[in-house]
Amino acid sequence: MLLGQPNLRPTYMRWSIYRSIFSHIVSISAIVALAACSGTEIPSSTPIPTIQTAPAVDPASMPGKEAIEGSDLYSANCQVCHGDSNGAGGRGGAPVHNDRGHTWHHPDAQLQGWVLNGKLGFGSPGMPALGDKLTEPEVDAILTFIKSWWTNEQRDSQADISERYQDALDKQQKR
Repeated sequence: MLLGQPNLRPTYMRWSIYRSIFSHIVSISAIVALAACSGTEIPSSTPIPTIQTAPAVDPASMPGKEAIEGSDLYSANCQVCHGDSNGAGGRGGAPVHNDRGHTWHHPDAQLQGWVLNGKLGFGSPGMPALGDKLTEPEVDAILTFIKSWWTNEQRDSQADISERYQDALDKQQKR
């Protein structure tokens, strides 16, 4: 049909289109009404997922003097940059050490080396060397404390990584 020309479609065809549209509207309305009466509850809004935070760790609940010592050493030397068990209070760029962090992907020997000798940063100042402030047993105590923030699966995985890494170092030294 060209603009300005009268509608040449017969009247009965126009009414059949209207009947078709009307029957679709009635059908959809019936489906909606039946769904509303079905007894299933339709949520009024999308629920907001809750963010689970790592529970605060009570060092006294952890076995041994090393855990308490690790807590004190972490507070004095690490927390200002890396934050607490929830990652709160740290400086930007320093990774968190809790279960949402990446620390558990690294072997103990590597973590200890970074604490004692420092580590270059990528886009950040990096990790300062703390070998003049901390001894190896003190770093081990800090690592023991940090590991208390991880899940059992993360601790098991990290222990396996540490063992395989140490085996590789031992083989390399034998050469």
